[in-house]
Amino acid sequence: MKILAIIGSASQESSNEKLMKIIQKEFSEAYDIEIYNTLPSFPLFTPDKLKNDLPAALSDFKTKITTSDAIIINKQE
Repeated sequence: MKILAIIGSASQESSNEKLMKIIQKEFSEAYDIEIYNTLPSFPLFTPDKLKNDLPAALSDFKTKITTSDAIIINKQE
């Protein structure tokens, strides 16, 4: 099973990311857990900028979500 673990914190010392890394390690034999920690690289939401095409970071994120069997959202502390 492919699981996408989304880290909602922009902190480089995020306890949420540390927790997800522990979970990833503990369940690595049973699940393919990918930690997605690049939300801070997303452009600010501006509808006019989305008329032509999605920025690469958002397109990549959309692909990861649609190809995952499950999603864990780990929000800020």
